[in-house]
Amino acid sequence: PKHQSFSSPIVWVKKKDDPWRFCMIYRALNAITIKDNFPIPTVDELIDEFHEADILVYSPSWNSHLQHLEIVLQLLLQHQLYARLSKCTFGLQNVEYLGHSL
Repeated sequence: PKHQSFSSPIVWVKKKDDPWRFCMIYRALNAITIKDNFPIPTVDELIDEFHEADILVYSPSWNSHLQHLEIVLQLLLQHQLYARLSKCTFGLQNVEYLGHSL
């Protein structure tokens, strides 16, 4: 539109082994863009948030609980995530979590 307060010039750039490449210069747009106060976190940032995460596994029966535990432990292994055995508890009837008895 004619009422734009900026424009992005188009330039052609020659690369070593490539033909000419179409590029746009967004400096003017970037200068007036309002920064996001809550940017989307990177994968590394998300993984860092889980360094103290808890895993709770609920099952209606002991046999299904053993199956669920096996699935969870296999998933951890597949994704190279590890649980410290000294911090694990298994087979509890109730657990305190976030100030609530579950």
